[in-house]
Amino acid sequence: MNCLLAAFLTVVPVAGAANLTGVSVGAAGGRLALDAPARFRAFRLGDPDRFVVDLEATAIAIPERTWAGTGAILRMRAAPWGEDPSVLRVVFDLAAPMEGTAREAAGAVVVDFTPPRGRAAVPAPPPHEPEAADMRDALSPLAMPLSVPVLRMPAPRSPFASLLAVRSEPDRAVISLDRPVEPAVFLAEDPPRLVIDFPGTFHAAAAAPAPRPGGVLRAVRSAPFKTGQNPVSRVVLDLSRQAPYSIERNGSEIVVEFNGPAPREVSASRTREWRGWIVDGAGRPLDGVFLVRFSLPDEGGLDDARWTESLYVDARGGRFSAILGRFSPLPSDAVDAGFPLDAAPPPGVSWRVVPR
Repeated sequence: MNCLLAAFLTVVPVAGAANLTGVSVGAAGGRLALDAPARFRAFRLGDPDRFVVDLEATAIAIPERTWAGTGAILRMRAAPWGEDPSVLRVVFDLAAPMEGTAREAAGAVVVDFTPPRGRAAVPAPPPHEPEAADMRDALSPLAMPLSVPVLRMPAPRSPFASLLAVRSEPDRAVISLDRPVEPAVFLAEDPPRLVIDFPGTFHAAAAAPAPRPGGVLRAVRSAPFKTGQNPVSRVVLDLSRQAPYSIERNGSEIVVEFNGPAPREVSASRTREWRGWIVDGAGRPLDGVFLVRFSLPDEGGLDDARWTESLYVDARGGRFSAILGRFSPLPSDAVDAGFPLDAAPPPGVSWRVVPR
């Protein structure tokens, strides 16, 4: 388990506010361009490895919030932080532990990284520096700079997930997170778009490139929807037209598949359409997006299944249809439309799935 280390650097406070006007990042560090001097502090976090720079009385004056890195720097991201919105937090996500320093330069704060040099002690903060560990940071474990010997403490896992990337194709989008998250999904109209919210999730994804033209997907957008103690990240899929779709959760990835061509690795002959109803406990049809688990029972036991696939279905007036076998090819004997398949909701919900 990585340890948590922190080293604080401070410049002389100045009156007024600064703006972050530009960012550059390379394999050896990064440069934060400012239109005025700003007081800052910098420290290192572990599990996962990060280097953090907090800029006081600073606003972000550029549209970007994340930047791709290179070498040991995976990415850099910036956002207002904590209870005081005038603090701008810049985070370097690192592929491995790195020694980092932050220094004032002409019109900028420059961060330099070097490979770690054994287990050297981390310098304590200057005597006038306030308490090094900032207890407001609920997203990071306590960071304690100590003199020799260095106390190494296990870093508890953050209670929040991170949305890492969004990739798109003409009829398909893949959303990558650092852990499984149950999304909230709804379809909006005029213009048509599919909206996917991830509760308890920070946004750490770079801007997604536009999908190639010719498919259902016209554009893909993602951004923080809510911040603070209950963060929500939102992904919006702008559509060229309304189209049937399915959503598959594959570990920590969410795959959205529109009714375009079947994936190349899955033969279309191993898929089939399944139609049904979503109804409440009294049998009344429901509208919305619902997670349904389709399965083919194993003849050897009631609790065993030789094929299973979980999809989000969009019910209108209770009715829905789903293309099965796109992600997990159907057994050859189950491709025929008359072959019985089981469809069930998640445990503990009040609605039911009825075939039609």
